[in-house]
Amino acid sequence: MFNNMTIALRHLSRHRGYTTVNVLGLAVGLACAILIFLYVGHELSYDRYHEQADRIYRVVFNDSAKTPRSVGPALQADFPEVQSFLRMHPTTGTWVMKYEDRIYYERGVYWANKTLFDFFALPLVQGDPDRALEAPYTVVISEDTARKYFGDEDPMGKTIVADNGFLLLTVTGVMENMPANTHFQADFFISLASGFEVYKVRWSRENWDSFFFYTYIMLGDGQSPAALAAKFPDFVDRHVGEQLQVRGGRYEFSLQPVTDIHLYSHLENEPGVNTDVSYVYILSAMGLFILVIVCINYVNLSTAQFAHRVREIGMRKVLGATRLHLVRQYLGESVLLTVAALLIALLAVWLVSPWFDGLTGMPASAGFMGHFWWWIALPAVAIFIGLLAGGYPALKLSSPGAIPGLNEGQTGRPDRSSRPSRPHETDRAYTRKLLVVVQFAISIALIIGTGVLFIQISYIQNKHLGFDREQVIAIPSIAEVAYQYQPWKDELLRHSGVVDASQGIYLPGLAGNIGNITTETAWRVDDPDQVKHDLQGIIVAAGYVETLGLELLVGRSFSGPLDSRAESDKILINETSMRLLGWDTPEAALGEQVGFGIGMTQTVIGVVRDFHLRSLHLPIEPLVILYGRGQLVAVRIQPEDTKTTLAFIEQAWTRHFPDFPFAFSFIDEDIDRLYRAEQRIGYVFAVFAVVGVLLACMGLFALVSYTVERRTREIGIRKTLGASVRRMLAMLAAEFVGLVLLANAIAWPAAWLIMSRWLESFAYRFELGWGVFFASGIVALLITVLTIGYHVARTALANPAEVLRGE
Repeated sequence: MFNNMTIALRHLSRHRGYTTVNVLGLAVGLACAILIFLYVGHELSYDRYHEQADRIYRVVFNDSAKTPRSVGPALQADFPEVQSFLRMHPTTGTWVMKYEDRIYYERGVYWANKTLFDFFALPLVQGDPDRALEAPYTVVISEDTARKYFGDEDPMGKTIVADNGFLLLTVTGVMENMPANTHFQADFFISLASGFEVYKVRWSRENWDSFFFYTYIMLGDGQSPAALAAKFPDFVDRHVGEQLQVRGGRYEFSLQPVTDIHLYSHLENEPGVNTDVSYVYILSAMGLFILVIVCINYVNLSTAQFAHRVREIGMRKVLGATRLHLVRQYLGESVLLTVAALLIALLAVWLVSPWFDGLTGMPASAGFMGHFWWWIALPAVAIFIGLLAGGYPALKLSSPGAIPGLNEGQTGRPDRSSRPSRPHETDRAYTRKLLVVVQFAISIALIIGTGVLFIQISYIQNKHLGFDREQVIAIPSIAEVAYQYQPWKDELLRHSGVVDASQGIYLPGLAGNIGNITTETAWRVDDPDQVKHDLQGIIVAAGYVETLGLELLVGRSFSGPLDSRAESDKILINETSMRLLGWDTPEAALGEQVGFGIGMTQTVIGVVRDFHLRSLHLPIEPLVILYGRGQLVAVRIQPEDTKTTLAFIEQAWTRHFPDFPFAFSFIDEDIDRLYRAEQRIGYVFAVFAVVGVLLACMGLFALVSYTVERRTREIGIRKTLGASVRRMLAMLAAEFVGLVLLANAIAWPAAWLIMSRWLESFAYRFELGWGVFFASGIVALLITVLTIGYHVARTALANPAEVLRGE
């Protein structure tokens, strides 16, 4: 074994160029694969760290992640298989928190009952998890929040003023910062008992019509979620059957494993932006493809070295070496190379981790290397790759056909002029070409996938959403603004840089991530059958249509002060609602009455053109727009001299609301954040696609180099006889261009199927045409021609006499 290692090191040292290219190629491929699978591992790890993760399920209502507040207690009371339940209620919009004279805007605020710490692994560094959220007016905060509010002081027992003075919260616990791999993020958990004390009317304990809560249940050991879900129709009939007979509408519950939420859930009112499991599949395939490419490179580079080793192999066979000895020798070299490449790859991963973390949003990617299974898997994978990549060259080099190497020239180059090519040489040539076809098919597919992904991202970022999102700022509202913003708005409108302003619970394009979109059961009052329909409902103030640039097809928008009752029985609807309720034209709907709930009627005063209330992953839904106050203020400003206008808005804010800091965001930037998952995956895909193509180019470079070397004499003679460089380039290019065309024929259908299926996850997508496919083919052909041209030019421009003398 030691002798084999010595021989391997001697050979690798003698051929430094070959060794360097092989090791670097393997190292780059392994580093890319490690980074990809770190990212994939992070995506798959969401919510799996909870101790009882396999028994925790989220209750889903219709197509929404939020449920009625009463469903949790009712499920536990009705079904013995439900061991426990958890209710969480996210606060809508931005909350103002105050400690002493310091004011903070906070978004990660949840109400939760005391079972929170039984369900989710949120270790407390201070406080008792069994009692921290038991009493009213208590709050648990994160470590970062504790440092932000209290510095080095002990936060326990301190009082935070919340919800504009409605709540005085005592800190009863400090939890570790929530890990990134959980489907919701929070810095504050207020005891649910506080809500029942403060909002007794709105938070009535028995309520099946207010859908504000995330409800989770924990099943007992061995209990089947499918069996429980099968009982839900009777459960609904038992609790809300009489209401449904009056109002109608869909009312269904289902269960969702908590570990599936991040990758498989795209419901309404999700607590955050989830990703899609298809990205995990695509990136996993990319990681495997890159490993395949580097393995093929190794095989091609190794077989290209055959001519330099046939003499050595022949000598060793004559001296008694068996085929097993030769195979062990060559596999030893291969494993040695891959282990060296692995060490370099690990160093590279450590060096690029900060950049990769910033690219993907994944925290401390190198930290995953601390898991023991990485240190078991990585050496095993490296050895496997070494054996796999070295297997074919080892078997070929140790075959009986290597013995004639003793009869060949001193350089080890076969005397091709004295004998025809042997069958095994032809087989090797076909094998190398086949491997190059596979490499380029993978590379072309990666180019196509990257192109499609970026075109779709550009499409959704630039698609007209049915409103004008440019030059609109969103300001988080507080109670003082919600009820006293008219004087502030009047001052804003006197400035030439301010176009309009309004309030609303939601802004288009952001609604699914800000708070609650209510589901309203509605019907036409003049419909004798009183057919019920579910409409999505939002609340807005006067000026909302104008500020957001919605297109009013007929009628008028809301007007008048918020404290006026004149508009309280008026509504706007979108085109989808108009058609759902049975009106053929906007004019037909104008002035008609729509019934809601039990006995409430509203008059349609306008129809707006359909616009995207949510992200483009979801289709436009039937919408009713009601009149009232909201948690967000929207201000449209002129594009000229934006800084001056923003400074004026801030000054006006400070004059009217001196106790509250001014904060804002541009809604076009907020909307772009809805597609952060696609953007991140696009960048990751692009980076590794480029690396994959470069690695494939290395394989092509090796094969062309080997081919040109084998035909050096022919090129020299052709040049002596007057052949031009262009003609010799065309002669060699014809062979390789055919390989690239074959690779395109393989890659195009596969890429079409994969990317077409991915595009189906978007309700709105660009039409997949052939342009990106032709572009990928042209790129592959260009790379091929340039690579061949380099080698042919180098050989053809040499002195023919020197070339022939070397032969």
